[in-house]
Amino acid sequence: MKKNLYFLLWLLCLTQSTYAQTWQKPLALGGNYQTEDLYSVQLIDANTGWIAGQRGLVLKTTNGGLTWTDKGVNTVNRLRSASFLDANTGWVAGDGGDVRVTTDGGDTWTLKSGTSETLFAVQFLNATTGWVAGTLGTIQKTTDGGTTWTTQTSGTNDILRDMHFVDANTGWMVGDWGKIIYTSDGGTTWTAQTSNTGQYLSGVFFRNANKGWVVGDNGTIRVTTDGGTTWTTQTSGTTTDLFNVFFLDDNTGWIAGEDGLVLKTTNGGTNWTPQTSGVQTRLLNVYFANAAAGVAVGRDGYIIRTTDGGTTWTNPYLGTSDDFDALYFANATTGWAVGEDGVVFKTSDAGINWAKQNSTTTEQLWDVFGVDASTLWAVGESGVIVKTSNGGTNWVAQNSGFSDILYGVHFANASTGWAVGEGGVILKTTDGGATWGASSPNLSEDLFGVWFTNASTGWVVGTNGFIAKTTDGGATWTPQTSPDPNANFLNRVQFINATTGWIVGDEGVILKTTDGGTTWFQQNSGTTEYLGDLHFLDANNGLLGAGGYQILRTTDGGTTWTSMPTKNGSTYYVNGVYLTSPTSAVGVGDHGGIVVLQTPPVSCTGTPPNALLVGSGNLSCQTPTLSLTAVGGTNYAFSGPTNDLSGIVSQFNGTESIIVGAYIINKRDIPTFGTAVVNKPGIYTVLVTDDRGCSSTATINVTGEACPGR
Repeated sequence: MKKNLYFLLWLLCLTQSTYAQTWQKPLALGGNYQTEDLYSVQLIDANTGWIAGQRGLVLKTTNGGLTWTDKGVNTVNRLRSASFLDANTGWVAGDGGDVRVTTDGGDTWTLKSGTSETLFAVQFLNATTGWVAGTLGTIQKTTDGGTTWTTQTSGTNDILRDMHFVDANTGWMVGDWGKIIYTSDGGTTWTAQTSNTGQYLSGVFFRNANKGWVVGDNGTIRVTTDGGTTWTTQTSGTTTDLFNVFFLDDNTGWIAGEDGLVLKTTNGGTNWTPQTSGVQTRLLNVYFANAAAGVAVGRDGYIIRTTDGGTTWTNPYLGTSDDFDALYFANATTGWAVGEDGVVFKTSDAGINWAKQNSTTTEQLWDVFGVDASTLWAVGESGVIVKTSNGGTNWVAQNSGFSDILYGVHFANASTGWAVGEGGVILKTTDGGATWGASSPNLSEDLFGVWFTNASTGWVVGTNGFIAKTTDGGATWTPQTSPDPNANFLNRVQFINATTGWIVGDEGVILKTTDGGTTWFQQNSGTTEYLGDLHFLDANNGLLGAGGYQILRTTDGGTTWTSMPTKNGSTYYVNGVYLTSPTSAVGVGDHGGIVVLQTPPVSCTGTPPNALLVGSGNLSCQTPTLSLTAVGGTNYAFSGPTNDLSGIVSQFNGTESIIVGAYIINKRDIPTFGTAVVNKPGIYTVLVTDDRGCSSTATINVTGEACPGR
């Protein structure tokens, strides 16, 4: 049964035998990059910038905000503030006193905490000197980069929400109930200043020791020209809550606020003019690298960007916050994700960029399937079926004649297909969906998944562990027996041929058959989480979407499964997966979450393996084949005299025969040798690779004559 989740961007490098995982929002859609709240943004220059947010999220850009890469901290804490010195060195701070530092551009983070209070602000002036501030008036200072912290007396128990230091001595902090405090000795002493407001103050910015601004709730703006001795009201023209202020020079500044509000001044705040942000969410922080290039961030993962000083703001990351419930790829690069509110997105580059399509429905779409890159169907709530014949440029509603939920759809060819759903309904079409009718009387259970290997043979799965098979195109169905008496919801089914298939369900259930379902046997997924989807590329390589932000991978047909968690501490789920090649995959989930998985490039370090290839004897009609043996590594791939498989009868890698038909033979469990049986004279080559990915080649000249006819 489908369950809810949401994704965030997360980059996780695993071992060489697994994938590098890039969780991301579609990059070409414009607006929320992921669904986590974003609290802080800082631009080092026109190209390099940082964002900190919820659940340990840290994003970095090196192209002015066109794209963002996750450099997240391994924590579930909100990171509410960031302070970076350059592209490599910076600090983030947040809930539970969590302070982390990186000196390598976010690749690694070190915990540098000195308190358990929630921290709303952090600022470092250089590699050693910095402050943090937060709840209960907490202020701490470090002079060794965060290794040790000294508590300072703020004189208040109110929350301190922002700070700004102009040098090592002079700084201000602001907080609840109009609180402004000031130091001229690096924080040894803090003095309250009179703000003349009782509003919560969330942002402070100073150009120098004299001139600065604070902003807060109900459109509050105060300015000082004497270091805060006096604060004067500026007119914001709004009663909207304001959260952050930034000035590029004495005249030009911006404010970010509630409901997507962005204000700009070009005269030091005498006049503030609203800008059109294009979003309605709360914007929590704004920062400019120069008079043209700026970024603002906020709730629900929104990032907006400008290159003209805010005259126009664009949302180059907005995908959707709607749930994605299913995924289909027509080939290695072209795929579709469908879900809540009729949402449909298409990718043409294996999941890196996505474009929204108009499905013509606002009903939730639970499944999508196609027969090629042009022709697809999606099904969902209220019996909705939509079809495209041009890759999604146009989607056209079809009449299902059914008003309840359709959970699954599958087509054997462009004409013949089935849709299944609530109440055991099975609909069939033989004209591409122009007409739909009941394939058979309704079955006894709600049906979630359907799969056909041809126009006659198919399976359906559903509630109470229900499995049924048809061999007459769905006219009649024969129940099959699940080996798990406790199986409840079976969610999806897939077959790669007439005999071999898998089923996934709740509580980590994986079932497999190798005889067309006459017998099903359980596989150990290693999890008790909900399994919402599966996809097998071939008899060995498959993926499952699981709970706990997991994707499960197998390379041996499901005998063993490796969990690839994408975020620690999460209870959310992956709803759709698709293995586009043995080295790349895509997954989708709720709130518009998309994950792209790709095998990282192998980096060989150290001395290459000492490859050796030997053989003995000459080829003749009396000795028509010759065995060659290679040693020196853990994987062996042979090529023949014409640099292909010509002349190679079979290959043997360690302990298991490998069928000829590809240059690279499958890696076995740490073989110590490889063999090839050959039947033609000439020079044979073996590529020997070790478990680091390092490789070298060895050759041998096979002499003699091939027997005629070989």
